Amino acid sequence: MSTTLEEIEEKARQLPASEREKLAQKLFESVHNQELTDVDETWLTVAEDRLLAYQSGRDLGIDEKEFFTRVHRNLGWK
Repeated sequence: MSTTLEEIEEKARQLPASEREKLAQKLFESVHNQELTDVDETWLTVAEDRLLAYQSGRDLGIDEKEFFTRVHRNLGWK
C-alpha cells in the first residue's frame, strides 16, 4: 500500500517542532537544489515560533483591519 501525501503530512505534523523544521529544510533543498541561507533559516524559525504561539493561544494575532492600519502607519502612508 502506498503512502499518500495526506498521510505523510499528518505524520510530519506529529513530529516535534525541531524535527519538522529539519524536514522542511531538507524538502526545500531537494526542490531548489540549494541549501537554505542563514536568513531563510532564521525566517523559518520565526514563522514556526509564531505558528506555535498562535496554536497554543499565547498569541491571538490581530484582525485584518488592524494589520493594514499598522502597515500604513509604519510606512508613513495616510
